Amino acid sequence: MGWAGLLDLGYVAFFGFGAYGFALLSSSQLGRTASTCRPTCRVPIVMIGAAVLGLLVGWPSRRLIGDYLAIVTLFFGEAFVEFTNNVAPSVLDGPNGIVGIDPISVFGHQITTNTGYYYLLGDRAAW
Repeated sequence: MGWAGLLDLGYVAFFGFGAYGFALLSSSQLGRTASTCRPTCRVPIVMIGAAVLGLLVGWPSRRLIGDYLAIVTLFFGEAFVEFTNNVAPSVLDGPNGIVGIDPISVFGHQITTNTGYYYLLGDRAAW
């Protein structure tokens, strides 16, 4: 319920938007790579895009409370899942996701394994 006491069920769509946005910018999925832009500049681009998407979703629903806000946010989350799985499978590869993402370099070391990404971005308790 958060600090405001409002039930939000679709916030995962923003995580998905950010993940797919970064993957599209870091792979050759769209027919070209953004190799001139390092991951350190791709992340802010995706963050700004997610913020704009949040404004587009939040502006029309700013006066909703209670169950009505929960329904709108649940719809947004489910619409994102349906879009990624069914509407844009040629670009997003459906439920299989995007492969061939450029590795992230941290202090000169490239992270290429799932375990490396887990420790970079994953559970804080693992640290």
